[in-house]
Amino acid sequence: MRVLFADDQIPSPSDAENERCREELRKELSGKLQNFDAAYQEDFAWFAELLRHLSVDMGFKLITVKSFAKAKEQAQRRDEYDVAVIDLSWTGDPGLSPQEKRNAGLEILRLIAEGNRSTRKYKPTIAFSQNYSKDPELF
Repeated sequence: MRVLFADDQIPSPSDAENERCREELRKELSGKLQNFDAAYQEDFAWFAELLRHLSVDMGFKLITVKSFAKAKEQAQRRDEYDVAVIDLSWTGDPGLSPQEKRNAGLEILRLIAEGNRSTRKYKPTIAFSQNYSKDPELF
């Protein structure tokens, strides 16, 4: 099974790309977290283990995308994935303005839904977010 996994916090093989995300997250979250660096490292390790588990233990072919712009492009390449996992908030993406980051993933979900309707080739999609309790549209 080929899984499109789109999230700004997915670890990248590029240290520079990871550092850009880290600094973008720091801008948004450092005042809200007691120890930003520890929280970031914990999330980074969690994501790395999740990717390892999904690919090695579960045997999924992962198509990981770390930027919102690339995620939108990849979501439209419907023949390249069987299911999509889309994060809704893109807080760590330096390519988005602060106003665009919150629930930006809804745009990707809408692209996939439109493709489901127009091609009649259904692509199951899992959306996840920490914003469910704060935004009624996400329910």
